[in-house]
Amino acid sequence: MSTHGTFVWHELMTKNPDAALKFYSELFGWKYKTGDMGPMKYHEIMVGDRPIGGITGTMAPEQPSAWNAYVTVPNVDAAVEKATRQGGKVLVPPMDIPNTGRFAMLADPSGAAIAPFTYTMEEQSKPGALGEPGTFIWNELMTADPQGVQGFYKETFGWSMRAQDMGPMGTYHLFASGGKDVAGMMKKPAELPVSFWLYYVAVTDVDAAHKKALSLGATETMAPMEAPGVGRFAGFIDPTGAALSLFKGASM
Repeated sequence: MSTHGTFVWHELMTKNPDAALKFYSELFGWKYKTGDMGPMKYHEIMVGDRPIGGITGTMAPEQPSAWNAYVTVPNVDAAVEKATRQGGKVLVPPMDIPNTGRFAMLADPSGAAIAPFTYTMEEQSKPGALGEPGTFIWNELMTADPQGVQGFYKETFGWSMRAQDMGPMGTYHLFASGGKDVAGMMKKPAELPVSFWLYYVAVTDVDAAHKKALSLGATETMAPMEAPGVGRFAGFIDPTGAALSLFKGASM
């Protein structure tokens, strides 16, 4: 039995898997377990002996490199029906991953992609320490329409929501599952062309990790900065074109 409304897997689909594997191995110290996935290789990201995500190739030449995430639901097919009633679009219809689970890929009403997922195997344990270096620690939706997508996420994943005043940064919306915050949402800056999900990886030193990412060929999107009372973060686009962020909590 899987959890509900929880992010359980982060996956990079990239135009250049070999470059991505090298970049993230050097940046985070990630190790990989590689296997076949039809015509492509699939590289499980390992933190210690536990898989936390994957890296693989894109499905089509025109598909951009991007990180995606899988969120648990009781029933993928039912979640897809709820999503479409709330204005979502089906990018990949429900399908099985042999010996693992069932998933679909959806676009919310603002166009951001996310994947509902149900385990058909025993749910794998993930790193248990919040903020363990090299693990995904936060999930954030940058959307053109914060109000317009709320019904989609409430119905599809069962999330509750609350607004939080962030002063000059504006209103930040928190998504919660079972009383635990699982993601955030904010209105995207006008200069960003599309709505998208942005994922954060825990590091011990944001400034050092950000500097290293740039030295390895990444492009800066957000210089290291402080969110008062929350933590320090920074952002970049990796050498294959996928956006990712770094984070260290104020109490970590």
